[in-house]
Amino acid sequence: TNWIFNLSEGVGEASTGLNDYQPEIAADGNNVHTIWLTHAPGADYNTYQLNYRHSANNGETWGGKIKLQEGLLDPNRVFNRIFVSGNYVHIVVSWNAGTAEELRYFRSTNGGASFETPQVLYSTSYDLFNLHIAGDGSKVRISFTDDCWYCGTKKWFRLLKSDDNGS
Repeated sequence: TNWIFNLSEGVGEASTGLNDYQPEIAADGNNVHTIWLTHAPGADYNTYQLNYRHSANNGETWGGKIKLQEGLLDPNRVFNRIFVSGNYVHIVVSWNAGTAEELRYFRSTNGGASFETPQVLYSTSYDLFNLHIAGDGSKVRISFTDDCWYCGTKKWFRLLKSDDNGS
């Protein structure tokens, strides 16, 4: 078995100057899903692409790369950002919207072939840390820490939940 495959760029020599960060992988049966951030040459400090790829045959071959988002994504505040159950793929990221941090949610209902328009599930003027998503079947749970570093030591633990696949 050939275990070496460049998921961020495909087959062949890697492009120079692309820096990939925070890869994550999730599997459900023979379906394997992966996400990662890419910082392109010349991009601003926190400007990243959120990328996604899917394999329907246990990682033997992979579909094309899908760029889900590009902009002020924070690579230091990502932990477990992907959960998969059947044809549902759930992804969450922390997004710097300028005056607010947003928890953005991406959902696919067709096994990752396409994604719905991202939804803002939570917005705060503070920082978002310790982002996690998990679930069981149609139950999806998202937890994170809302942190006001300039207020002194003030942190709030938050939990968001859906019992209907994020609908």
